[in-house]
Amino acid sequence: MKRSKLIKRIILLTMLTLVVFTGCKKKPENNFSPENISFRDIPGVTEEEIRAIEELQKEVDYFIYGLQPSTEAFIEKNGEIKGYTALLNEWLTNFFGIQFKPELYGWSDLIAGLENGKIDFSGDLTATDERRKIYFMTDTKIQRPVRYIQLVESMPLSEVVLFRPPRYIILDGTTTVDDVRNALGRWFLKQF
Repeated sequence: MKRSKLIKRIILLTMLTLVVFTGCKKKPENNFSPENISFRDIPGVTEEEIRAIEELQKEVDYFIYGLQPSTEAFIEKNGEIKGYTALLNEWLTNFFGIQFKPELYGWSDLIAGLENGKIDFSGDLTATDERRKIYFMTDTKIQRPVRYIQLVESMPLSEVVLFRPPRYIILDGTTTVDDVRNALGRWFLKQF
C-alpha cells in the first residue's frame, strides 16, 4: 500500500510539472514536444522511479480520474467524455503507459470515491490544509472563477441587500463558501 502511494505521488508531481508544458505556444528548436514524451524523459528521473512506474504498469490496468460535469469534462452526443480533462487523460495515458479514464460524478459520490479508493485522481478539489492531511495534492492547476447569475430584469445583489439578505446556492463541503464570503464581506451574512 505504501508503494502505491509513493507511485501515485510520483505521478501526481509529474502531472503538475508537465501540465505546464501543455500550454506552451512556441515549439522548441530541439523538437521537444509534450505529446511524444514519456516518464522516462523527465530530467532527473531515477532508475528506481522508472522501475516503480514499470511495476505499476504490470499491476494496474487503469486509473480513474473522477470529476464533476463541467466545461472541462462534458458528455458528447455519442456518450463520450470530451473537454480539457479528456485531453489530459489521453496525454497521461500516453505518458505513463497506463490508461487514465475520466469519469463524471456528483460531488458527494466524488468525495466518497476518493475516500474508498474507487477514484484515483481528481482535479475538482481545492487544496486546503485539511485536505492535504488526507490526500496528496498539488497547487492549483487551473483557475476557476466564481460567477453569479441573475435574471435579466431582476434586482442586482447590491440592491437586494437593501431589502433582505441575499440568497446563495453553493455546494456544501466546497471551499467556494469561503471564497464567496471573502469576496462579498458584509453581504454574506451567515454560513450555510
